[in-house]
Amino acid sequence: AGNLPIILSIGGASSQSLTLPVGAFTGTVITSVVNGASFLPNFSQGAWTTITGTSLSGTTRIWTGADFNGNNLPTQLDQVSVTIDGKPAYVYYISPTQLNVLSPPDATQGQVPVQVTYAGKASNTLNATQAAFAPALFMFDPQGRKYVAAERSDYQFLGPADLYPGVTVPAKVGDVILLFGTGFGPTDPTTDFGKTFAGAPPTANPVTATIGGVPATVQFAGLVTSGEYQFNILVPSVPSGDNLVVLKVGGVSTQPAAYLAVQ
Repeated sequence: AGNLPIILSIGGASSQSLTLPVGAFTGTVITSVVNGASFLPNFSQGAWTTITGTSLSGTTRIWTGADFNGNNLPTQLDQVSVTIDGKPAYVYYISPTQLNVLSPPDATQGQVPVQVTYAGKASNTLNATQAAFAPALFMFDPQGRKYVAAERSDYQFLGPADLYPGVTVPAKVGDVILLFGTGFGPTDPTTDFGKTFAGAPPTANPVTATIGGVPATVQFAGLVTSGEYQFNILVPSVPSGDNLVVLKVGGVSTQPAAYLAVQ
């Protein structure tokens, strides 16, 4: 799977069942469009989105500096491009079976058409769910993507000791931890999702958090790089063990079964 620009690699996408008409398509075929962090079937403008299918590309790579035009994110890599609701998406990773793209600015909510074009030939069109907010946390790959991709404020990776042996340690009550996500909506000041930017603009809508069901103070919530939000959160007094992490923005919660190990 292609890696999004976060602290550790992101795993493969889940898929949705789809029945294609026999003989309707002979080339590039989309089979699923999902959130690039949770791999659930929803995304929002300016969010990382994962597309799976067949014959999506003839090469496997991520974007490089040579693919940018000034500070504009690339909308094509090696003859691969994507439209979401008729608008060009920003293409980060390509492979024959998976694409990772940043959804373009688009306020439409509900079902929108997604289509891939490779070497001048268009794929089938697959409708996918776009929402105003589609918050999701990036997860560490091992152990079934159970644990949130987390760092302590001193950049120590957090998780059970056996998650990445010799690398991860459990969080402690009172730690300030850094979590990473996508789909948390606009920023204030406004950010152009299709361009690189400087600084870390805060989210326009407040982000709340609970850890183990206990409210946790969100010290910072903002966009730190294209499509990726960072959250600095104070770990409240919770018991040792796996504690469920839930962030919420605009009345929408992050994915279920995202845990932080606390000792």
